[in-house]
Amino acid sequence: MVEPEFTTVRRGAGRSVMMECRVLQANPSRILTFEWHFRGKVLSAGRLDSPGYVSSHRLPAVAADDYGQYTCTLQNEAGAGTCVFHLTGRALPPEFYFDTPSPVRVQRPWLYSYLLQWTQSSPEAADIITAYHLEVRQVDEGAWHSATVPLSGVVRSGDLFSHSISELIVPLAYDIRLSALTRFGLGETATRHIYYTDVINPQQGDIFCGFEDNKMCGFTQYSTRNTTMNFSWVQLPAAQTNKGAHSHNSGLMGGEKEQFLWSHPRGQAVFIEATGKGHPWERAWLISPVYNSTRHVSHTSTLCLSFFFQRQSKNPAVPVGVLRLRVRSLSRRDVLLWSSGLRGEDRHWQPISVSFTPHGPFRLVFEAVRGSGTYGRLLVDDISIMEGFCHHAASGTVTSTARSRMAATRSRITILLLVLIVSFTQR
Repeated sequence: MVEPEFTTVRRGAGRSVMMECRVLQANPSRILTFEWHFRGKVLSAGRLDSPGYVSSHRLPAVAADDYGQYTCTLQNEAGAGTCVFHLTGRALPPEFYFDTPSPVRVQRPWLYSYLLQWTQSSPEAADIITAYHLEVRQVDEGAWHSATVPLSGVVRSGDLFSHSISELIVPLAYDIRLSALTRFGLGETATRHIYYTDVINPQQGDIFCGFEDNKMCGFTQYSTRNTTMNFSWVQLPAAQTNKGAHSHNSGLMGGEKEQFLWSHPRGQAVFIEATGKGHPWERAWLISPVYNSTRHVSHTSTLCLSFFFQRQSKNPAVPVGVLRLRVRSLSRRDVLLWSSGLRGEDRHWQPISVSFTPHGPFRLVFEAVRGSGTYGRLLVDDISIMEGFCHHAASGTVTSTARSRMAATRSRITILLLVLIVSFTQR
């Protein structure tokens, strides 16, 4: 009996390597011969006289032609045992880092990026790593798309590497394959899945909410008729929403904003549906988590709140209902930022932008008020909060508190997608 029966040996070019084949047990114990082979050629052979019954083969400096499979055969009167050594310059697979805070970032309302992080297993065991080879595809579908992730400097054990994978479609999941590149070629491959997730912590960079999970991005709700729940915000798959009222990230609505349409029913929407049992002028609120709770905001720090709004009704002359947007500071009264008005119909998305100055941490409050019309919907999409004054004025009613200069540079601090569908039906 010999060891190792099979093992992989990793060495970079120019480094020395020693391969040893050892006898564990033999009967009779006297060894007769040994032979080392490589690519069908005998490298060395003879009688094994070394202490401990160990036969070794050493390469002082590994060259490109030295990589391959080496065998050592030890034989006595009873038979033979063989050790197999696979000498390679391939790097070990990377080890993915799964504790990246907020890996999902928003590029556009329908696209996201994912911050992939990893470390390298025993980088000194193989040839020098010059780059990483990344492959991405939609889970179980289509061809792989590859990219090279360049490196600067020497890879050391414990180094954390990052790469942002962009142009991913909300809310699809993707397969990832990652390999280290050396002069020897591609290293061993590490694989994983990455998933789109709604970001519910508004304190950590860009935020995106497509209501794809049951946490609803941290939003809470209540209404004036909470006991009957006739007028409340509901989350369900877009494929189950009636009358074709699908959210932008989940289905079809029509209009100029819907140039990018989804062909799958996996997205979800948050909406309100008023049945014939509803009471006019009922109210329902959807309230965001606290924003800016860990970020210093002075009294002169102005923010720009932007979103898209759409109203649908059968009769523009009949009151459809109102959607109001307020900002709620923890130490002050609610401030009305914007109101949709009571009547009218416009089946095209309108961009709304309102500048406001929060006094410390705050929440956004969307208030839906049922009208007396026979049928109507109010829709909100693509909410973003940026630092600085808005570039464009709002459409609708803007309060004097929110009115200000619509100019200046701004940098993104949060992006939050919210799809709210409000339906009104006369009882």
